[in-house]
Amino acid sequence: MPEYKAASLVLLYYPTGSEPDLLPLAASSAEEGKTVAFPAVRDGDVRFFASADTSGFRPGAMGIPEPAADERARITDYSGAFCVVPALAADKRGIRLGYGGGYYDRFLSGFSGFSVCALFPGFYLDRLPAEPHDIPVNSLAAADKGIIRVNKK
Repeated sequence: MPEYKAASLVLLYYPTGSEPDLLPLAASSAEEGKTVAFPAVRDGDVRFFASADTSGFRPGAMGIPEPAADERARITDYSGAFCVVPALAADKRGIRLGYGGGYYDRFLSGFSGFSVCALFPGFYLDRLPAEPHDIPVNSLAAADKGIIRVNKK
């Protein structure tokens, strides 16, 4: 994706359960000289911390492995960032079904970079229910459909 190629900052998530494992993308992004960051939930919000190495992650919110909350590694400027957002499923509008905490909706509401969901086959749907606070992603990477632009910037 051109947005990935142009990005110097890649925001990923630690995969759990039924989510695609994007940890190899962390390694290749770091090899390309990109800063890689993973989320940690702090004070009810998602904050990203630079770390391409996940070996020191510890269970955090909802038991999901997180980087240490080292303020020196905290990302505060998301300009031009490429963010892969976790989702159980997503629809044609870029509305995603998450885990119910609203963490990423709050994050995306002020995010100026490019957002994408990676989906396994069968998890790209015509329509999901949406609430007023749901923030759509810009694109979907569906294993069985390819790249789908849904909310262009």
